[in-house]
Amino acid sequence: MILYGGFLKSTQSGIYIFALANIGGNAFQMALSTFYLGPISIMQDFLFSGGQESFGAKFLSYLFLAQWYEEMFIQIIIAVDR
Repeated sequence: MILYGGFLKSTQSGIYIFALANIGGNAFQMALSTFYLGPISIMQDFLFSGGQESFGAKFLSYLFLAQWYEEMFIQIIIAVDR
C-alpha cells in the first residue's frame, strides 16, 4: 500500500517520510516517558537495581537522548526542505 499506492514515489516531496518519522519518534518518546519516567517519578526510586549506574537506566537514557537528537535533526531537515 505504501510503496504501490504512491506514498514513497520519488515524484513527491520527502516531507511525508520525515513527518512519519517525526510522528513515530514522538510516539516512542511519549511511551518512554509514560512507562519509565512516570513510574520512577511516582516511586521515587529506579526500576532497575543499581540506580543510575545500572545497564537498564543507562540504556533507556541513551534511547531518550538519541531520540531527542533524532528529533532535532528531523526538524532541521524539514525546515530546509520547505
